[in-house]
Amino acid sequence: MVWKDFNEHMTEKKHVWQIWDNLAFARSFHSLRMAISPARMVLALCLVVSITLIGWVMDLVVAPARLHEVRTEEAVSFRSAEELRYLAANPKQALVQIEHYRHDQRFRGVFSTLWHWGAARFNTATIALFRLQIAEMLDNIWLCALAVVWALRFHPVYSGIYFILAGMVTCVCGGAICRTAALEFGRGEKPGLGEGLRFALTKFRGLISAPLMLAGVTACLAACVIVVGLIGNIPYGGEIFIALSLGVTLVFGLLTLLFLIGSVAGASLIFPVIAYEGSDGHDAIARSFCYVYTRPWWMLFYTVLAAAFGTLSYLFVRAFAFGVLITTYLLLELGVASEAADAGKLARIWGRPDFFILIGPNAGPSCPTESIAAFVIYATMLLVVGLVAAFVVSFYFCASTILYALMRRKVDQVDMGRVYTALDHVAGPPAPQHDAEPAADEDAAVKDGS
Repeated sequence: MVWKDFNEHMTEKKHVWQIWDNLAFARSFHSLRMAISPARMVLALCLVVSITLIGWVMDLVVAPARLHEVRTEEAVSFRSAEELRYLAANPKQALVQIEHYRHDQRFRGVFSTLWHWGAARFNTATIALFRLQIAEMLDNIWLCALAVVWALRFHPVYSGIYFILAGMVTCVCGGAICRTAALEFGRGEKPGLGEGLRFALTKFRGLISAPLMLAGVTACLAACVIVVGLIGNIPYGGEIFIALSLGVTLVFGLLTLLFLIGSVAGASLIFPVIAYEGSDGHDAIARSFCYVYTRPWWMLFYTVLAAAFGTLSYLFVRAFAFGVLITTYLLLELGVASEAADAGKLARIWGRPDFFILIGPNAGPSCPTESIAAFVIYATMLLVVGLVAAFVVSFYFCASTILYALMRRKVDQVDMGRVYTALDHVAGPPAPQHDAEPAADEDAAVKDGS
């Protein structure tokens, strides 16, 4: 009877544990609280500022020749939703449109084009999300991705240098954010900024080698198929070669697709793997691919959940930032004297912020001191926008770290509190010296002998 009751108790406990294991995804909602941590926000802001400064300096050094000018309203926005859908469905035309956009007199430079094009599309996607126009939102996100393709295709040397430098900064800051998030989520610790940076610099080789290996292997597999296509251009014999090698080509196409899916779906797990396990790039790739292909539905579920919660969190943070700006603006407007004949002083140095355009255009300074004030205000607004962007970056890495912990628990049955720690940390402080103990023992032995 006792053994039967014990078995029933253990079975019930096991069922409760399985229910909790399936509901453990609720801990993913901790990503918002973790993302706004001061240390992680500082790291994310450093990342945003660094990649912006790199692009700004490169645009100054490599100033493109202006072939022609286009009207600003045509460059910034599309005339209709039909044009948006057309460009989204025709990537080649979208790339040409972005190249025309680059020659606008305000947006000279590859990075400047990427920045303004991406900001315009992202704002349009946010508006479409509020209107529940999901197709238009996805079209704008797709056009943001095409901007990266445009940069690599039309400006390969510039893009190669920029993305390498930006990738190195991302590896350091992203690895540090994931490490601090892993320690807080797994062990409840509050690591500082320096500890995260030290870990990222120590594991820098693994952090940068993993994405490079993924891109390199995928590119090599795709190149094999492309080479077959190039040989197919040979008159008369090329088509025969394509037909005879089609079986091998299909195998390489399958491998390319598998690596592409694994790279896209498992990219968010690479940095968390190194942060949790302290391993290298090979282990990060192996684990990310294993989790994606072993439990694809759980991976999709956790990813969709994190994306949905991240969208709501971003809208909340953006609304909070807009609330601070508009409240400050309205209070200043009550104090600054208005001018009936012309725009007031406040409007000339600070454009009224909007929810979708936090940095609104001002009415134009009328004197040198107003120009100085307008510049300082513009720099301050850039900092506010940078903080919003830093939150997005911090949330992404924190959510990815939690996602990895949940997938590791689901696939490998490893407790989420198990986090790699260096041996010098595990060993703790050195043991006290025991040089005096033998002498004390000898005195005791002498006394006993006497």
